[in-house]
Amino acid sequence: MGATLDTWGATILYGLLGWLAGLAALLGLGALLSELTLRAATAAPTSADTNTTGADRWLRRIYGVVLWACCAFTLLSSWVMLKSFFFRPKESEPGDKLDLAEHPKLRGVLEEVAGRIGTRPVDSVYMTPATEVGVLERGGLLRQLTGRTERCLVLGAGVLDGFPIGAFKAILAHEYGHFHNEDTAGGGFALAVRRSVLTNPAWLCERGLHKVFLRISQGASRLQEVLADRWAAFAYGAEAFTEGLKHVIDRSIRFDVYTRVVLSEVIEQRRALANLYRYRVRGQTPAEAEIERAIDEAIHAEPSPYDSHPSPKDRLAWVNALPKRVIERSPDDTLEVWELFADRAKIEEQMTKKIREAVAMSHGVVIPAGEPT
Repeated sequence: MGATLDTWGATILYGLLGWLAGLAALLGLGALLSELTLRAATAAPTSADTNTTGADRWLRRIYGVVLWACCAFTLLSSWVMLKSFFFRPKESEPGDKLDLAEHPKLRGVLEEVAGRIGTRPVDSVYMTPATEVGVLERGGLLRQLTGRTERCLVLGAGVLDGFPIGAFKAILAHEYGHFHNEDTAGGGFALAVRRSVLTNPAWLCERGLHKVFLRISQGASRLQEVLADRWAAFAYGAEAFTEGLKHVIDRSIRFDVYTRVVLSEVIEQRRALANLYRYRVRGQTPAEAEIERAIDEAIHAEPSPYDSHPSPKDRLAWVNALPKRVIERSPDDTLEVWELFADRAKIEEQMTKKIREAVAMSHGVVIPAGEPT
């Protein structure tokens, strides 16, 4: 995981340096040739026969080559920028794909929430080890325009512990709100520009254009989040959405702390790790007061102009200010989300394997799997 990011970062850096080197070379040659041309122009020929001969003739030929190179460089840079808008590299899997046929209860919830929002449900669910909850559409621009993208839900195993199904539905309603508003498809061009600004060396030299565009586009992103919050509140109630959002923030912080403690312990004491999510820490853990403080700070943190989401405190205040609605509840809404999965232990062990692989790749430390739970 870390090596992949390092390789991608190095590729961008070398591309930027190469682009700058080419630009500098052309500018240098242009300046030199301009100086030579000025000298040649001010030097009067000795006769009419020498007007376009000798050094002047070679200077014109060299100038022609440099001008063609400059045009090619400009066109190539423009093509790379244009291509980055519409063409993506081959997409990797956003996680481990679940077979929804093996989890009919989960599929039923996904279809229920989609029905309340008035959009089609996700096609695939991808599990990750951490605490993500988000949606995306996979497919190029042509598939977006024809409505043939793969709708995906990315779900972190670390967020599911203690997550009530009713609150989970409200968070899903928020994500389906993005589909209904076409945030993941209709805004594809703006997202493509933003992606190009972040990864294209030519754009990075445009007088801070990337910062300006990011600031503008992140404002649009925050608006999308607010509108998706409203879908969640109207579909399942502000109370359920509040519970869901607070749970996601709480689990994100707790899981991060817990994972660091567990990995530190198993590496230092050379223990096996079959199931991260059920591992019992033997050593000292951070005080509960410290964790609670971190959670409170996350909820009340002020956003920067470049944040893609409004602050959680503002989001909660806004949804609770919406008109109240009578929401139909299900008897299962108080159950834990894991009840929707056919084999919790299997998924947790699979995600733990991903973490062991990431540690081995990033740090060269091999953690034995041990006996499954």
